[in-house]
Amino acid sequence: MLKSLGEAAMARLSSRELRRLLDFIRDSYALRPHSEFPDYLVTSVGRIVPGDIHAYNEICTERKQAIAKWAPSSVQMIPDGFSILARHAEENPVVPYFERTGDGRPKKVTDFIPLGQFQHCALHNEFYLPFRIRYHLSTALTSRRKTLITLTSHRWKRDFSESERTTLDLIRPHVVQAIENARIYSSARKEAASRQAALETVQQPIMAVTVSGQIRWQTEAARTLCREYGLLHPTRIEFLSDSMREWLRPRQVSAESSIAAARLPLDVHGLGGSVFARKLSEGGEILLSLEKQSRGVEINAIRALGLNKRRTEVLGWVARGKSNPEIADILNISVRTVHKHVERIYQDLGVDHRHAAMAKVFTLS
Repeated sequence: MLKSLGEAAMARLSSRELRRLLDFIRDSYALRPHSEFPDYLVTSVGRIVPGDIHAYNEICTERKQAIAKWAPSSVQMIPDGFSILARHAEENPVVPYFERTGDGRPKKVTDFIPLGQFQHCALHNEFYLPFRIRYHLSTALTSRRKTLITLTSHRWKRDFSESERTTLDLIRPHVVQAIENARIYSSARKEAASRQAALETVQQPIMAVTVSGQIRWQTEAARTLCREYGLLHPTRIEFLSDSMREWLRPRQVSAESSIAAARLPLDVHGLGGSVFARKLSEGGEILLSLEKQSRGVEINAIRALGLNKRRTEVLGWVARGKSNPEIADILNISVRTVHKHVERIYQDLGVDHRHAAMAKVFTLS
């Protein structure tokens, strides 16, 4: 593996250095928000590449702007430090090299010019000298759209060794990937938070579940109905109840037909009424709507009107505000049959429209 790092990276690492290197790589892949990753990086890299100051820099050379994170935290930025860094960034020969070549392997200033020459430039005298910084080892983490991101270790007393250059080169691809992971993780968290915030504004009781009944997301209205009517598993609240999961389970298709039977709504009774669960979509994620019906209509009261059993059921659903197609689904009969029952109900009650029939029921309840 070391051969691929180039001649300058062939220095052998001790077993102790390798252990520290592996520990750093493993820890760098832990999930962190993107905003926290630079702070983690500068406080951790010193375990494998010792230095007086470790800095994470985002330099936009086009707009002469710079963003920096550094460790230790006791180091204070000099007045107008960010502007100085951005304004004179290209005086550091490493920066234009990274931008020109896209080669992010670790570089030192002395790879390009003598140290004495660099110490005469404005960048060294106005920025680095106040921090008592003389030696630098930088690696580019990304270089795109005129924005260069670097990780740099700085020292005052002694230069960086080839072994330390090798170490920084070995962690570079892992750090690049870890930064991308952090970006994706933060984006996902932001999207999830936005989605949840949007869901909380939805008044309809809607939820999405898997075929096994695991809840993916739900509105607050759906969460309330689930608790009120016992639609959740008693111990595993991220799952629906056993009866709900049984209702979700795909039906067997008869040998005579390749068309699946229609899925009827599930009617769950509670002290305050009933809740109807309906499938709005199928597939890997099932969308459910929940509809609460208050217990304002009693079947026993409707029986006092002298209707037969089926018409009593139909009138009960009419009184609950159900349309003819909905009643057909609930009772597993045709819409035409429901229509005939409703017409006969009008005749039996001496009314000529739906609201008058409902009023008859409400006077009984």
